[in-house]
Amino acid sequence: MKVLVIGASGGVGREVVTQALDAGHEVTALLRRPEGFDVKHERLRAVKGDVLDRASLDAVMPGHDVVLTPFGPRSASGPQTLYTAGGANIVAAMKAAGVKRIIAVTSGGVEDDPGPPLIYRWVIKPLFLQKGYDDHKRFEAMLKDSGLEWIVVRPYRLLDGPRTGRYRVSPRFLPAKPVGIHRADIADFMVKQLGSDEWLRQTPTLAV
Repeated sequence: MKVLVIGASGGVGREVVTQALDAGHEVTALLRRPEGFDVKHERLRAVKGDVLDRASLDAVMPGHDVVLTPFGPRSASGPQTLYTAGGANIVAAMKAAGVKRIIAVTSGGVEDDPGPPLIYRWVIKPLFLQKGYDDHKRFEAMLKDSGLEWIVVRPYRLLDGPRTGRYRVSPRFLPAKPVGIHRADIADFMVKQLGSDEWLRQTPTLAV
């Protein structure tokens, strides 16, 4: 399968690239600075581009079977429009190129999820994270209205650590008493969806 990874240099993105290659796929990594990407493989192509630059997406999109979008903002402060603006570019470029399948990442808690602790839901989220969640919501709505074959992965509390394969997947809301999940395990789930329709047009929510 020919896979385009947008946001390949981030913690999840780099794992997605590596694990997709390990699974035998051909991977294109879209990067603002491809010369600095240290993953090398005969089935990997590193291409310069930016999710906010529609022309670069139009140039790279043709010929791929699926798009994976493990990108995210560098900061939770300031304007939060990366998913809205970048998502619009991705959807438009996919439609123009005839690419139908996308596996996107947003965040656990996008909806009024009862899973996280009360202090997170009532204090941390509304005071510090709501703009980011609103951006996620707009991106998700865009995908749901796109006519594409989408899967929206919602991980809870990203952590560093090795791939374990031990995590829970719940539709829409977080599983009970959620604990953070390793970035490598988010990638593990995403790569497994490349050949599966189990979560097609759904919002699998991941936590340990």
